[in-house]
Amino acid sequence: MGLSAYRKKVGQGAVKSALVVALALYFVFYPSAVFSASIRGLQAWWQIVFPALLPFFVLSEILVGLGVVHMLGVLLEPLMRPLFQLPGSGAYVIALAHTSGSPIGAVAVARLRKQNLLSREEAECLVAFTNNASPLFMLVAIPVGMLGQPAVGTTIALSHYLANMVIGLFLGLWRRFTASCPPAQPPYMLIRRSLRALVKAQQEDGRPLGKMLGDAIRNSLQTLFTIGGFIIVFSVFIQILDNLGLIVATAKLLELVLIPAGFAPETLHGIAAGMVEMTIGLKEVADTQAPLFQQVLAISLILGWSGLSIQSQVFAILADTDIRLKLFVLCRAMQAILSTILAVLLLRYPVLWPVSTIPTASPWLYSLTALKAFAGLLAILVLAGLFRAFLQNRKC
Repeated sequence: MGLSAYRKKVGQGAVKSALVVALALYFVFYPSAVFSASIRGLQAWWQIVFPALLPFFVLSEILVGLGVVHMLGVLLEPLMRPLFQLPGSGAYVIALAHTSGSPIGAVAVARLRKQNLLSREEAECLVAFTNNASPLFMLVAIPVGMLGQPAVGTTIALSHYLANMVIGLFLGLWRRFTASCPPAQPPYMLIRRSLRALVKAQQEDGRPLGKMLGDAIRNSLQTLFTIGGFIIVFSVFIQILDNLGLIVATAKLLELVLIPAGFAPETLHGIAAGMVEMTIGLKEVADTQAPLFQQVLAISLILGWSGLSIQSQVFAILADTDIRLKLFVLCRAMQAILSTILAVLLLRYPVLWPVSTIPTASPWLYSLTALKAFAGLLAILVLAGLFRAFLQNRKC
């Protein structure tokens, strides 16, 4: 190691040590603020995140272990290749992410990458457009619990989901020049290959169902505790940044860009907070006196970016894989912009949603509804894949 590289490494270590010492001193002198922020983060994790995501985490582990994902990968190949230039197993991730919320998409992508069901480039593209907020969060928590305006729930959800799908289609178009599509096969051949893939995966796994379930619960709890740690830590960070005036300073910087773009000044502090921790920023925006139109725009921007807290959770989940994260971060910025533009268009032509049909009392009840939606979406995708295979075979 050269002298300059050594000095650089020492300097980086000194900066990290100084930040940790400063953080420790803050904990010592402001223990009540740290404790209150930790309690807020813990409540958000225990009351919302834990019950909403645990069933999906366990289900994801079991579906991979039983070979169901391998089977779906074959059945959905005719649909996923022309749309996204991805293998059929990517449809499983898309359905899972859109019915449960972040960071389940990253968990599923990491699992499939370790199973070699996705290449490195395919995993990077897939994780870039399957980072969605929970439907419960967008259709109930924000419009009903925060804004008191149930009718805007679908506008928020549609702008968020459509922006992600546009990014996915764009990445598929970009990869079309480098990826190759497999030859068309008749539907009965796809079904036969999918069943073979199912049996082969079960034989290679070899675990009995009881052990598979135990491993799924253990791995899911470990991931959820990691996510809970991130939520609590970032809840404390946002409190520290707010007390130090850094959130206000960030809002001043955002003012240079967002005010000319038409954002209300009252929403800037919430947007700055949402850049770090999404839920806190959304609550601040909802509590402002800005017009509803302006609040929805700010909410769409924050949801698209998703906050450094969720992004850090994705980083931690993908840390033990070879998946690079530059594309993921770039697509978060793209989604923030796209979802805001789509929100403007949707607000001009409002779409109403019967949110009263969505369970709001218990996240566990929502999980059952979301599991049904996940199964229904997968069934629709499988039928669409078989139908496309049938059409391709007729052309041949």
